[in-house]
Amino acid sequence: MKNTIRIMSVIALAALAGIFVTACASNGEATGDSRPTARWRAVPNPTFGTSYIRALFFDGEKFLAAGDRGAMAVSEDGIRWTSVNSAFDGVRIQSIAYGNGKYIAVGDEGKISSSTNGTDWTAVSGSAISKILVVAFGADVFVAGGSEGSVKMMYSADGANWTETDSSFGDADVNAITYGNGKFVAVGTGGRMAWSTDGINWTAITDSGFGRNDSINAIVFDGNENWVAGGSTGTVAHSTDGINWTAVRAPARVFDNKDIRRMTHGNGKFLTAGAGGIMATSTDGLNWEAVNFRFENRLILAAAFGGGKFVIGGMDGQMAYIIEE
Repeated sequence: MKNTIRIMSVIALAALAGIFVTACASNGEATGDSRPTARWRAVPNPTFGTSYIRALFFDGEKFLAAGDRGAMAVSEDGIRWTSVNSAFDGVRIQSIAYGNGKYIAVGDEGKISSSTNGTDWTAVSGSAISKILVVAFGADVFVAGGSEGSVKMMYSADGANWTETDSSFGDADVNAITYGNGKFVAVGTGGRMAWSTDGINWTAITDSGFGRNDSINAIVFDGNENWVAGGSTGTVAHSTDGINWTAVRAPARVFDNKDIRRMTHGNGKFLTAGAGGIMATSTDGLNWEAVNFRFENRLILAAAFGGGKFVIGGMDGQMAYIIEE
């Protein structure tokens, strides 16, 4: 009895100290979630009010965040944020990219703005896409994709002059684009995927690992050989070349059938995030562990890694971060 009381006291003290305790089976193996909860912290003043945060980006030196009502902010550490004028005039910002010394932000109503320092922004005209959902940089070009209209993809060498191109998606929306190992890979609704080496000429991927009723919302490359895509009801697929994909069957408890909305990679691990504050991590894109932190069940729409930490953002303008060891 005394031993039981002593063990319970230790667990209680650990909880008060902010230490996450993992339950163990009799054979010593961890049971349930094993991600440390206590290291996640709320960002005290994200500066977004109640505007949803839809984009997070790290340029190697600082973070940029953006979202509804044209709200945008910058931070050197992902914790202390300063608002900046995005030149979006209150229109929703969906995505940010950086390349060739220039930042590009894109969003609803075909809005685009550019900056050379991430703090001073100028509106850009000439978008061929009605609603721009994503922008990425690689192979010396910016590539943007979106929805609502006949044009779903366009490219630009300077971020100012844009040319429409065929995504090979047909009527499907382009939700996300990433670049790695000499190729772009785009994903979207209807389980669609396509790849390109120049951002101009695209080839459809016949088997994405997703169903035709699935929306692929996110894709990330780990900088080595692993590509991971995620979407509807926690569906995940993995590839070693960005072209040939295999569905990943993670345990139901990991993604809880929640839609994956964003993915990022850093410190040797993938992080997925989405509906209901669900998050999961993986070191190889194949084996996943649920994160025992639910962001107060808020929808997570943005995630980035930089400066030794993951930062997430989403519903009601809230952010959280975890410092990786």
